[in-house]
Amino acid sequence: MNFLIQLKYRISLLLITITLSSLGQRVVDKEWFYLSGSSIYSVEDGYVGINGKFAFPMQRGFYFVSQASLFPSALNNTHDEYRYMFNVELVPYKGKVFSFNLQTGLDYGYWRRTQEIEFVQNTKSFYKDQSIMFGFGLNFELEKVSFIIEHRYLPEISRNHTAIGIKLQFFENKKLRKKYMQYRLRKRLNRART
Repeated sequence: MNFLIQLKYRISLLLITITLSSLGQRVVDKEWFYLSGSSIYSVEDGYVGINGKFAFPMQRGFYFVSQASLFPSALNNTHDEYRYMFNVELVPYKGKVFSFNLQTGLDYGYWRRTQEIEFVQNTKSFYKDQSIMFGFGLNFELEKVSFIIEHRYLPEISRNHTAIGIKLQFFENKKLRKKYMQYRLRKRLNRART
């Protein structure tokens, strides 16, 4: 329950920050925020789950990211596992269709066994762990949707997670999206001339 209260507080704080940052005039050089959803695979455990991500730009090439993963026992996993992360994403290369990103941040997880184990008490209780996270991702951008492939490593709990999914960019309105696309076209043309 404490986890849900903290999550609601952090999401509220994030939404207030986004609202306040969007009040002033600014140069249109990136989207307002993006959402992504993906299927995720825990390499060491062999678990399949789902992952959701919310990110908004901080400066050119940097994003603040909040994401959550769920590995439910309903998908034939022997554990129920919930993870949430706060990280910074750096986009060092962004081409016409392809971009590459690096990620680092903090990971918090809760897990519990779904099967009884002989001589072990309290197998249904949730256990908490935490780790730093390092990762990278590839983004293939189409007109309105992007396809993503990501990998992250959690060294303190010795886990690797790989995700494949889609990303949707959001703008304040259609006019702003059009200006953003025009800005990207001008940038590409200027790069081609030099």
